[in-house]
Amino acid sequence: MQKLFFLLIVFLFSLDIFAQDTLIVFFPNTPDHIQSWHLVKPYNGSKLYHGDFTIFYKNGKAQEIGSYSLGELHGNYNTFAENGTPVLSCRYTNGILNGEYKTYYKSGNLKERKLYINGNIQGEYRYYEDVKNSKPTQVVNYKMGVKLN
Repeated sequence: MQKLFFLLIVFLFSLDIFAQDTLIVFFPNTPDHIQSWHLVKPYNGSKLYHGDFTIFYKNGKAQEIGSYSLGELHGNYNTFAENGTPVLSCRYTNGILNGEYKTYYKSGNLKERKLYINGNIQGEYRYYEDVKNSKPTQVVNYKMGVKLN
């Protein structure tokens, strides 16, 4: 009986996890071109983004790729230029920047690199020139969001 109860609980929990819909949006006047897709989950009478998402350019290349957890950005988040070159790469934890944050020039070369902890910049902020494999031209130190030098 205890085993049956456990299996019932696991089954009900799995229904909640998989109770998601896919929201697909198409570009106006072009029903064959997907503009974005998001997973959505019912929550307190409404629907929240929950899970992976991708937003596309009209040419079909990804503009944004990321994940949500109950309506908050959560996990890796990346944006791209229309030609596919990276623009931004960062990480969120429950809607708060948390981890490495990098931006790029149109050329694809690294522009800046910094670290966030609980939404505050921490450690070295490094700025680079638009040259492949460039060394940092500016380094500024931060401690929990406060500039040290």
